[in-house]
Amino acid sequence: MKTLVLIAAAVAIAFAALAATTDIRTGVWTADIKDNRVQLSIFPGRTETSERRHWNFGGNMMGFQVPLAKLTGLTPGDGDAKFTLRAAAGTIDFEGHFKDAQGAGHFTFTPSDEFVRDMAQLGYTEFKEDALLLYAVNDLSPALLRELREMGYPISRRELDDVAVFRIRPDVIKEYARLGYPNLTFRQLVDLRVGNVDAEYISALRALGYDHLSAHEVSESAILGVTPAYIRDLRGAGLTDLSLRQLRDLRVGNITPKKIEAYRRAGYDNLTPHQLSEMGIMGVTPEFIQEMNDIGVKDLRKIIELKTTGAADILLKKRTR
Repeated sequence: MKTLVLIAAAVAIAFAALAATTDIRTGVWTADIKDNRVQLSIFPGRTETSERRHWNFGGNMMGFQVPLAKLTGLTPGDGDAKFTLRAAAGTIDFEGHFKDAQGAGHFTFTPSDEFVRDMAQLGYTEFKEDALLLYAVNDLSPALLRELREMGYPISRRELDDVAVFRIRPDVIKEYARLGYPNLTFRQLVDLRVGNVDAEYISALRALGYDHLSAHEVSESAILGVTPAYIRDLRGAGLTDLSLRQLRDLRVGNITPKKIEAYRRAGYDNLTPHQLSEMGIMGVTPEFIQEMNDIGVKDLRKIIELKTTGAADILLKKRTR
């Protein structure tokens, strides 16, 4: 309970600090230490409003994870803490307090002039301080960009944020090649990273019979939440031999074994994957079906049509008069 109070207080401090400062170089932070890794959230005082960045979710906040060993001066334990994160783009100095592996406090960011000069030599110029902070927490460096160029990825100025946020690294590219996806375009790399696609995910799909998939099919399925567990759950509910496209449609419709069973209890057995996904997407719930049945509408096609056109609302209003 004390740790929850600590974090809640830190968040309150964060919003107060955001309102009081116009300096991107300072702000507040919260942290959670687990398994020698630190999950950090930082709240800068200001972001540049002329650009919308990936990390600017609902305000000035960046969340990232780093190995404990990379934070100089930080050790597990309760009490006051001072530690530093050093990166090519700059240095972040943290000061605060930890209790039960959770902490909060203030930070100061110092951009690196050397980073700006080295990036200019590579053709990247005119950085705002929020961009430099983004690159610091995500460990973007001129050396990394040189490696990517050598691998055939001449990263544009506009693509720098994607490289940083989605951690496009040479080892990641090599791993995808090992898994059967060589010569990926930069956009394909980003999509795979957005979906958190890794060797475990690809291997699990293949074990379930989904092999020979394109990079686009894999990334799209991962982004939509078609997990191996989801596939197994649907198979347990009687939906076997589904294509990956059918699985994606069912996931978009939020079709689960529980919902399938509810449809069956409502008297609609043997629904096809297409019918299920369409019903889910259109919001045709088992409860809605029961309402339609109560006013004499039994045909599923008619029920879906009434829901899609909004005519069902008119019928239900007439019924209540």
